[in-house]
Amino acid sequence: IFLIASISPSLTTNLFLPFLKNSIENFSLNPWDNFLLTNNEINSFPYGLIMVIAYFPISFFGNLIDKFIYDFNFIELGFKLTSLLFDYFLLIFLSLITSNKSKKLLIFCFWLSPIAIYTNYIHGQLDIVPIALLICSVFFIKNNNYSLSGLILSLSISSKFSMLIALPFFIIYIYKRRGIQQELFKFIVSLLILNLLTFIPYLSSISFWEMVLKTKELDRIYTIFISYGSNLRLYVLPVVYIFSLYL
Repeated sequence: IFLIASISPSLTTNLFLPFLKNSIENFSLNPWDNFLLTNNEINSFPYGLIMVIAYFPISFFGNLIDKFIYDFNFIELGFKLTSLLFDYFLLIFLSLITSNKSKKLLIFCFWLSPIAIYTNYIHGQLDIVPIALLICSVFFIKNNNYSLSGLILSLSISSKFSMLIALPFFIIYIYKRRGIQQELFKFIVSLLILNLLTFIPYLSSISFWEMVLKTKELDRIYTIFISYGSNLRLYVLPVVYIFSLYL
């Protein structure tokens, strides 16, 4: 709470909040197109529809207070409180996944993790949302609820497209555990349905492509390679996927 109240990360104030404030005050079903009509910052919000939906409600009420009651930058407070809520959401599902472990130790390590504190509240990244959804999906797949797991993983991918990197690991896990059975079919169908609903309406949008799908981070993830010889490259990610099949 102290960090939320006392620190204003530059990412939040210069990139994320201008996009979200524009989405609130100039509501559009395509906030990326709407934002780039008046701004040229394509790096402002490299996240998908689910991320906009996640941060919209509390930030909306914060913006209302700023406009009609007292302008104390409550929109930023609402924005940061959303991250805190997803932080707590992540802790809950980590606790459920590690049910046989010490809860006190988990809480201590979670809230005092320097990486989490720096990433979420000092640097101002929003990765807590897709990560929390990813862990939630892991919980449901662990409990054999494949449809719900696929649905929640699609929410994670729809919030940050680079979370697509996790999909092959889920498929490999189900395949090794159940083979090509009904469970794998349920997972893929539920995953595809929601992703189609959240991506297809925006595939004709140049702004969506530039801001969400063509991020440098995604390019870096899928093009990591080890160079050996003059013209030879070993791409790391496909090797990791193949290796995981035999674990």
